Amino acid sequence: LHFWPHSERNHREHHPAYGFHQMRLSDEPGCYDDAYGLWLDAQGPEVRRKARVKLPAERGRFDYYTFEGDESTTHAHWVASETVRFIEENKDRPFFVHAGFYAPHPPLNPPASMLALYDKVQLPPRVYRREEADLLPAPARKAVLALANTPEDTWTAYRKHFYAMVSNLDRNVGRILDAVERAGLAANTIVVLTSDHGDFLGDHNLKDKSAQPFDGAMRIPLIFRGPGVPQGARSDEPVEILDAMPTVLGLLGLTTPKGNQGLSLVPAMKGVPIADVLAAGDRWFERTGREITYEYVLLGGTNDSPGHATRLAARLRGRRATVNLIPYNPIHGGDYARPDAEAAGRFQRTLSEAGIVATVRWSRGLEADAACGQLRAKRLE
Repeated sequence: LHFWPHSERNHREHHPAYGFHQMRLSDEPGCYDDAYGLWLDAQGPEVRRKARVKLPAERGRFDYYTFEGDESTTHAHWVASETVRFIEENKDRPFFVHAGFYAPHPPLNPPASMLALYDKVQLPPRVYRREEADLLPAPARKAVLALANTPEDTWTAYRKHFYAMVSNLDRNVGRILDAVERAGLAANTIVVLTSDHGDFLGDHNLKDKSAQPFDGAMRIPLIFRGPGVPQGARSDEPVEILDAMPTVLGLLGLTTPKGNQGLSLVPAMKGVPIADVLAAGDRWFERTGREITYEYVLLGGTNDSPGHATRLAARLRGRRATVNLIPYNPIHGGDYARPDAEAAGRFQRTLSEAGIVATVRWSRGLEADAACGQLRAKRLE
């Protein structure tokens, strides 16, 4: 989505492939002559008319209505159909496919069958406090007051249309998973379901997304399924969307590219969650009064960026702890690289500026392919 500003888009023009062998690009579905729009044209002018939506600048503040066309012509159905086709054509060789659903997203236009699911549903109350605007800084106060007088019926209708779009999305994600099953690939396919952001849905008298750091927009689904993923497991670990790519690579046994700021969640899937390790350290301090030293092996280009340091500091903030930073010692044939001195120093400074005591371990063991935190890989005669 959103490769170009709205005022400069013409999706009939060629787009670069962005590394994909095949690409069906669709942005703001129903607005442009992109892959979805051209497919609608091929179904006939009446089909295109019923699926057409206004440009973002032309929409109202609350833009929700029932999709006029047949359910099989929604954008979600089209994305699923294209993905199913790709799976069926490539089931006999390894593949990677990214299915980008636009729903749920304004304008909220679910098909009638999905909206009917919520006709008699009593939605939970919105999350807000009447006095919360007085407790917020000026920009946030302005945001929560802008829609404060919106009738509750409007919020309810808006939310039901949103949930109906989620149901339509769910049905079409199911079509993709069914295709994986039919192809006999379910046991050997990694599936990731996530989103770029949520929607406030009336919480704090807000809608859509914004810079306000409330849960509705900030907390998103992140679901993994496939070989190496514990079935039915849940985790309360704080993660980011940046972690999806290194996690997939970790499940495949591949090295994360240098410069990536995400963290693989495979260790949390297979071992003790970090939250449990930190909780054990807290209990130790409460019982003994002795500070905990956490050792962190710095891997060049993998977990040594300032962003990684900031996330580590956030986990340790408020704890009586010291961090021992251990630059990785490279070994012949190994997958990881040693961080340079500048990166290690920058990581240490980021922790120190956040109030975390951190030291960089002096490296030893290079001649034996070993180091503190690493097992020896060869024997010295």
